[in-house]
Amino acid sequence: MPPMNGDHAEYELENANTPPRERSDWPLPSFDARDWAEAFCDKQLGDTSQERVDIMIGWFSNALMRGYDEATERQRAFYERQHKRELERMRHRVDISYVGLYVLGLGFVVGMIQVGKWLFAGLTMLHG
Repeated sequence: MPPMNGDHAEYELENANTPPRERSDWPLPSFDARDWAEAFCDKQLGDTSQERVDIMIGWFSNALMRGYDEATERQRAFYERQHKRELERMRHRVDISYVGLYVLGLGFVVGMIQVGKWLFAGLTMLHG
């Protein structure tokens, strides 16, 4: 029996050299619908005929794929939310940078106008 609330690492160490089909957690490590169908037919139905297994392969193929699709969608949604938060933080930083550049630029323009006035005043005094 696989560990339910125990140490999974300990279980793996104990079963390190055990063939996969002989482990008590079989077919949990497998993503092959045939493995799941054979284990189900053997343990639940007691009938491992090829016809019964073939019917169950269709069911387990769909179930495994649905699980994969659900996990993929959850992962995509998680990264999308995280990406959106990061974009908002970056956009906020960019907005602050633009304000800073605008103020700096405005200060530069005002400073240049002031320098121009001083130069004009100086030239006016020289030519008197």
